[in-house]
Amino acid sequence: MSLGERLRLAREKKELTQIAVFKKIGIHNKTLSGYENSVASPDPESLKDLALLYDVSSDYLLGITNEMLPVHKIKSTEVLNVYSNNERNLVLNYRELSNSSQVRILERLETLLEIEKTAKTNKNNGLK
Repeated sequence: MSLGERLRLAREKKELTQIAVFKKIGIHNKTLSGYENSVASPDPESLKDLALLYDVSSDYLLGITNEMLPVHKIKSTEVLNVYSNNERNLVLNYRELSNSSQVRILERLETLLEIEKTAKTNKNNGLK
């Protein structure tokens, strides 16, 4: 399903007309028609506004997921159920850190990933 089809479906599910969308968030009905007919694509700000108005995730509109429910309405424990215990603990512990500590963790993670990548490349090339 295209972005345009998803936009139309989400709008209709909220029982909104294109004129009602214009009145609520200022996207002209002709512009919205262009989006829904896949003649044009919304800019990121318009996509965000439409997702909020339609109460769906931008991931749904973009076709990344078929789940219409916006992320903020999914309980964090439901989202985390797809991960292993170690992955869940990593995310939960990460959230407890200050912003500066989170940045340091991400920097260290990037360093570890680069080391792993180099080791894998060296192994594939017969180097130790």
